[in-house]
Amino acid sequence: MTQKNDEENHYVVEEAPVILWMTDVDGHHIYYNRLWREFLGLDESQAIDEHAWLDALHPDDRDNCLETIRQHMSEHSPIKLVYRLRDSHGQYCWMLDKSHPIYRADGSFIGYIGAVADISEQKRIEEMLAQMNDDLEHANTHGRLLRQMNEQIQVCSNIDEVHSVINHYAPRLFADTAGALYLLNRQTQMLEAVTVWGDIKEAPAFAREACWALRQGKTYIVREKTTLFCQHLNECPEAGYLCIPLLASGDVLGLIYLQNNDNQRIDDERYQELLRNTAENLSLALSSFMLREALRDQSVRDPLTNLYNRRYMQESLEREIARARRNEQTLAVVMIDLDHFKAFNDDHGHAIGDKVLKAVASHFMENLRGDDIAARYGGEEFTLVLANISKAAAVKRMEKLCTQMHALTFDGQQSVNKPLSISVGIALYPEHGEQLDELLKQADTALYEAKAAGRDQVCVAD
Repeated sequence: MTQKNDEENHYVVEEAPVILWMTDVDGHHIYYNRLWREFLGLDESQAIDEHAWLDALHPDDRDNCLETIRQHMSEHSPIKLVYRLRDSHGQYCWMLDKSHPIYRADGSFIGYIGAVADISEQKRIEEMLAQMNDDLEHANTHGRLLRQMNEQIQVCSNIDEVHSVINHYAPRLFADTAGALYLLNRQTQMLEAVTVWGDIKEAPAFAREACWALRQGKTYIVREKTTLFCQHLNECPEAGYLCIPLLASGDVLGLIYLQNNDNQRIDDERYQELLRNTAENLSLALSSFMLREALRDQSVRDPLTNLYNRRYMQESLEREIARARRNEQTLAVVMIDLDHFKAFNDDHGHAIGDKVLKAVASHFMENLRGDDIAARYGGEEFTLVLANISKAAAVKRMEKLCTQMHALTFDGQQSVNKPLSISVGIALYPEHGEQLDELLKQADTALYEAKAAGRDQVCVAD
């Protein structure tokens, strides 16, 4: 009966659905069941070889496993290990190895018995869930940053502030890769870098024809180094790159350029969806800002010359007077009139007259300082507000402007046989007044004095 029980017990152990093993009192393996031999592809004599398990153990797990075994065996305490083991096909599998000390009836220690289960599928699921959690956390962080950036763009008052906001958020939105974000300059029709992050060598500006994504109106992906790369790159990155156009109703607003750091990620649909969502949101925010800017420009700018209109000039002058008062600075208000412009229109027509007004306005804008304000006051009259300037400096600048008018060129000039000239009146804060109406009146009076004195000259208020 005992022999039969021993045979049955041996059969159960040998055919168990998990790997079973035993050691002697010194920790030497004395038994492995059939599943162990099949897993490693060993015969019975090889199975209990001291080096069989060690040779199959992943090198990165070896030191930790041996140290854990040493500590627990010295204490005769239970052991739990998780490690990677190479199977008969040369593939590493994740294994859970649990063992307990064995004692005789008299309490003397005789060795360990352990069971090993393949938990590769469990590990795969755990890693997949961890990756999903990481992706979700990244998406949440990305979404939060994107919302914050869009909200700040909506309250920007000018394009420079938009650039600052993008420069702050873009490197955070794409912290795991190097890249650059470009916006289209409407005047030059060039894509200009707003921000660049990471180790890349990108052109600071380029024409839209230099980018395949902008030509095609969709994301352009390069997965490896190739000769067919965008010409705004000095060379094609080894691991490839992406160019994502920023579009609104088919119009180009800008471009996101990202270098690829992981060949697998570039094809990840979730990552591409994240990029598309980012581009769409940023495009919407930029389009909304540009629409507000266009509407604002329509309300504050003269449609013919693109200078500020009279109402905006007066509002700005009020602010400049307050700033000059606060900083104890001087301020010049300049009234300018195109000489004999009514007769010019009668002789050459309003179409040529409009071209002259545009050319004069463009010249003002090209020669003003950043804080100066140029406005069309009405008809052929213009107003300049020159901040923090002395009387002598204001007169010198306006005399130079008078001289420059003689050589001003404009479309249709071939039909005009007389050079342009202007008359200029100057009033200064606080010398000639401390209020807006008073300064404008004094500058206008000085202008009429210049005209009465023969035109083509500068007069300063008394």
